[in-house]
Amino acid sequence: MGQLFFGHFSIAASLAGSGGLICAFAGFGVIGGAIKARSIAFWSGLFALIGVAFDAADYYLNYAIPGNYYAWGLIGPYCCAIIFVAYVSRSLMVVK
Repeated sequence: MGQLFFGHFSIAASLAGSGGLICAFAGFGVIGGAIKARSIAFWSGLFALIGVAFDAADYYLNYAIPGNYYAWGLIGPYCCAIIFVAYVSRSLMVVK
């Protein structure tokens, strides 16, 4: 919504947001025991983290001015949640 509101489109932010949404919804499938949801949650979580990395790199390369910091207070918990869902789905993908 912020991209529409401010009129600035970012592929990296779109990748981070859509990957996170897909990872969250696939995480519900992982809890329910869906086999296919495990790989979807893992790969979409990976894409979300790549999107966050590209968005942060774009921010620090183009918009870094003194006193203007990337929103790590909001992005940090988001990344931790994505890593947790991806870790759980990856650990369930390993068949012994």
